[in-house]
Amino acid sequence: MGARAAVLRVALVKDVLSKTRCAAYTMDASEWDAVSKEAKDLVDQLLCVCVEKRATADDVFAHPWMASDLRVRQ
Repeated sequence: MGARAAVLRVALVKDVLSKTRCAAYTMDASEWDAVSKEAKDLVDQLLCVCVEKRATADDVFAHPWMASDLRVRQ
């Protein structure tokens, strides 16, 4: 990787981290098209900025998206 590419990559990572810290994200990109509403809901709960409102491990395993997976129930 060239120096310019490395600088751009660092800038991108910093931008993503900054947006994640303040929950400034969307799920509009085409990568999210195949993701279920339930899975997106879980991601929203996990990325909640307010610690008191953020999903706990118990919340995650009880979430409909996780609970619907047979492997989680075993």
